[in-house]
Order: sequence, then structure tokens, then C-alpha cells
Amino acid sequence: MTQRTTMQVTEKRKQKLERAAIEISYRTGKPIKWTELANKLFDEKLDELKKDMINERGITK
Repeated sequence: MTQRTTMQVTEKRKQKLERAAIEISYRTGKPIKWTELANKLFDEKLDELKKDMINERGITK
């Protein structure tokens, strides 16, 4: 069984994810939940974001 935790998401961010999920569902004809979209963002974009933030903040180590 996969262990889970929670994360607070502002209503505005949740709405953005919901709207994107609705558009994906509409255009593909296959339902997608906003949480599935959020998990995909974590899984596929985290390393890219990490590199960007390190470069933006400056490398100290």
C-alpha cells in the first residue's frame, strides 16, 4: 500500500487544476481528475523546476 500525505492547495490553484482537467477530459473524451493532473506535474516536472529554482536563487554549494 502506498503511503500518502496531504498538502494544502489554495482554492485558486485548485480551480486552475480543475479547469485544466476539464479541458483535457473534454478534448480527449477521457475523464481526468484534478488530483491526477497535480500528481503528473509532480512526477514529470519536479526535476526541471528544481534546476530552475537553483539557478534563480544562485548556487551556493
